[in-house]
Amino acid sequence: MGGRGSAFISYENSDSSSGVDIGILSDLIESLDEDLDTKLPHKGFTDKLKQKNIHIKESTDKISEEILLANVSKIDDMTNKYKRTTKLLKKTDEELRIRSHTLQNNVAAAFLSSPTDFERLQVVYNKDLQFMNKEQLENSTKEQIDKKYWTRSDDLVNHTISHEYGHYIQRILMERDIQKNKEDKERREKLIADIKKSASQQKAQHLINVYSEEFATRYIKSVQRVCRKNFGRDYEKIKLSDYGETSNREYFAEIFCNSETNTNPDDIGKAMQIYLKKKLK
Repeated sequence: MGGRGSAFISYENSDSSSGVDIGILSDLIESLDEDLDTKLPHKGFTDKLKQKNIHIKESTDKISEEILLANVSKIDDMTNKYKRTTKLLKKTDEELRIRSHTLQNNVAAAFLSSPTDFERLQVVYNKDLQFMNKEQLENSTKEQIDKKYWTRSDDLVNHTISHEYGHYIQRILMERDIQKNKEDKERREKLIADIKKSASQQKAQHLINVYSEEFATRYIKSVQRVCRKNFGRDYEKIKLSDYGETSNREYFAEIFCNSETNTNPDDIGKAMQIYLKKKLK
């Protein structure tokens, strides 16, 4: 579904638009049950998040505690802010899994999910993070921000995890709309049918990307309306980052990241906060 080198679904092919060899992700998707919950307490966040159907997996055990603890604390904070995310997870009896796996062509983390149901929601760290400390991650993030490839941020260690959580928020909004809207539910059913009829995995991936992109476009337009109403700003032609320009899915996640990792977000980031508080609080 986008993210720093991620894919919306796993297929054994390469998709340059997602920035990752999707074949690498196939084994990851299939090995969910083999990655057990961590036994590390992470200062109580392991149990606290588990009560919200968010599970930290043992594959993350070798990642620096100062990085992981900062990230799971941020996830807990964002989940508390947007409480309907937890309600929807529990309603569908699904989990958000925090995992680590070897991925190609990504910087720090990836978000994956299945578009045809509400299963397999994941934030996935690159295992390379186990060789990094907090300062190294912050320097790596700052380098991308200075190049204007990523949106600006005051919270460098939580920058990527907030971007990935933004993809998760879009997935939550999609599921919410699908459950409430007959037309959206019918469109997902058509997607499933079209995927089954696809002549190639590349075609199926294209269908999935288009499907997700349409929802992202819908939500961005809503956030832009909030921005115009509250701040008198038209952000349709103003970009936050080069990465946000690659697709509306990434633009949505970059706006969310801007809203969550700055003490004084851009107006479009403030608009995102207003929009989501109404939708998900």
